[in-house]
Amino acid sequence: MRLHLWRAQHPTVPLWFFTIHCLSHGLNWWVFVNLQHLVGPLQTLSGPWPIYLDQTPPLLTRGNREFKCYQDSIRDMFCLPFTCRFCSMGGLLWQLTIQYGPDNLISAALSGPSSDAYMHSNSEHISTDINDTVKDAHIKMLLGITINSHSLWPPINIFEKHMQWEGEWTAILET
Repeated sequence: MRLHLWRAQHPTVPLWFFTIHCLSHGLNWWVFVNLQHLVGPLQTLSGPWPIYLDQTPPLLTRGNREFKCYQDSIRDMFCLPFTCRFCSMGGLLWQLTIQYGPDNLISAALSGPSSDAYMHSNSEHISTDINDTVKDAHIKMLLGITINSHSLWPPINIFEKHMQWEGEWTAILET
């Protein structure tokens, strides 16, 4: 609905401006790409299966070096191709990604699905269209969930309820 409204308000502006708007305001959005238009039939895709797609990242251990361990863990996680999807997940996940992720993550998100989506089927599907997917374990890792269920950042449902999340990042949320 937001896209339709934006399109009605800005009929002559190229659609990719809306993507930039979404990325700069913490909106939750999806870019589905038709795999067959990119590379042809699915049978042509292959490659060695990356081990990180099968691994569940460890939760943090609460202690005096908790935040340093958090930063090191997510820095390593952001090196994985599928993590570009965090840029378009919106809200708190988007903000943490912008804050702690590498600079090239936004350009990766604008480039469409990563190699994990189209080569290894680590993706969400709508018919023949795909986009990267992120496992709950990686979301927990980004939120800094610890082994004993503490968290560095609020869980998504708490954030959305108590911060009156309206779908777009604001100066009040930044504060």
